[in-house]
Amino acid sequence: EIARCMASNPKFILLDEPLANMDIESREQALDLLKRMKSDGMSIVLTSHDTNIIDGLIDSHFSLSDGKLA
Repeated sequence: EIARCMASNPKFILLDEPLANMDIESREQALDLLKRMKSDGMSIVLTSHDTNIIDGLIDSHFSLSDGKLA
């Protein structure tokens, strides 16, 4: 999915649970790719239930709790 997004050289991408259901090796490779994309200046908006993936990847975050964005 991420590679398909990159084919058009976008300025930003939107990802919904991009690392869900990946094995550990694939997950690490995808996370490294996302970090490289960010360091190259791409904006990334993603959703995730796994807050461990956001270290080194985010500039800001929001949480959804009881239907409210915080």
